[in-house]
Amino acid sequence: MKTWSYAAVTKEAEQLVIELMTKSRQQSESGEAALLRHWAYGVYLLWDRLTRGWRKDGDGERMEALTRKH
Repeated sequence: MKTWSYAAVTKEAEQLVIELMTKSRQQSESGEAALLRHWAYGVYLLWDRLTRGWRKDGDGERMEALTRKH
């Protein structure tokens, strides 16, 4: 059975959030851009749930900040 470390889960989630948010910024303000942002936030929510009780200082705020539209 495969196991995941906190660092591996965080790295995967962070990379996917960045990828989705980058793609959303490349879209015009359309439904697709909003959908990509929602997916990114969903990745954050799953990461938040999986890592509750294991987080390192500042990771929660940093991960959530990645989901904000710039």
